[in-house]
Amino acid sequence: MEDGRATGVELSKDGHVFQVKARNEVILSAGTIESPRILMLSGIGPKQHLSSLGIPVNLDLPVGNNLQDHPMTVTEYLLTKPPTIDVSPTYTEQRKDMQQYMFYTKGRCWTEGAHCLFLFSTVAKKRYNLGSLTFST
Repeated sequence: MEDGRATGVELSKDGHVFQVKARNEVILSAGTIESPRILMLSGIGPKQHLSSLGIPVNLDLPVGNNLQDHPMTVTEYLLTKPPTIDVSPTYTEQRKDMQQYMFYTKGRCWTEGAHCLFLFSTVAKKRYNLGSLTFST
């Protein structure tokens, strides 16, 4: 760290420690959980939290404060009849849907993170001439 800015990284392999300097910038891209973890282990994060863990503070920043989990559940249904879903509305319906979304954040184009995923089981198709519907939220 120089003047509050990361200038490189330090890593270890087979018991040897290496320092690698960056020419322009350091980009940390280790995912939702690991990026804040690496920053905090490097002394970049909330001062009170780092100090309570005995980690020397390099920068007091709100690292990890906006961490949000995206829970997911999968439920499967076996269809007893062919699905009846209108996947190609008319141009007028499409225009109405877009207007509802753009002006009111409502309608078929809007989602709260629930998505529908259709998987058709080859076993169900062969045995019952049906598909299985998987709805993921």
